[in-house]
Amino acid sequence: PATASAGGAMTPAGVVPLDAAIDGPALVMLRPEDLRLTAGGDAEVELVEYYGHDTVYVVRPMSGPPLRVRAASAPEHERGASVSVTYPGQERALSFPLREEEAAVEQPVAAQLT
Repeated sequence: PATASAGGAMTPAGVVPLDAAIDGPALVMLRPEDLRLTAGGDAEVELVEYYGHDTVYVVRPMSGPPLRVRAASAPEHERGASVSVTYPGQERALSFPLREEEAAVEQPVAAQLT
């Protein structure tokens, strides 16, 4: 879950602009190919899958569920590497408000490993 206010939400990928006016706990949907990884940070690469035309990473932030990140390149980060996850997009992310009891349960994010 993310914490939303003033048209944005604090997520493991930083502040993300939202498509809805939500104030409080929210579920934020991000596409794996819209996330970026950079070396150094408080997240750890758990899995690297190279498909020839792109690479999919499973990254575990310090808090929150694991995230799936897709990069259109050969692998740049190894398993166990420390990375930062960011959402550089300007588009507003799909979001839904959560009730208090839902916020206490680890919710999936579109980029989460399923």
